[in-house]
Amino acid sequence: MKIPKKIQISGVTYQIHRGCKFDDDREGDLDWDNATIRIKKELCDDSEKITLLHEIVHGIDFAYMNGKLKEQFGEDGIDVIANALYQVIPQLED
Repeated sequence: MKIPKKIQISGVTYQIHRGCKFDDDREGDLDWDNATIRIKKELCDDSEKITLLHEIVHGIDFAYMNGKLKEQFGEDGIDVIANALYQVIPQLED
């Protein structure tokens, strides 16, 4: 899996910025208003990809479920889905 420079979720194109710094312990974030996904600088390759998937799941949740996934399952639920996708997606690639 490669990390693209942008990705489209529900018709919105999000720019992906890697190597970002945060003042707290988060590894990434998704900014709905500015259509950006930011990924922390100090992450290894696998963690970067899982973080991107985590933020994509947030985008899908926001676009299609009005945040109900996070509301019901919290960040742990988002993490479970992101990690599962990280294991499944490579099997779809040739």
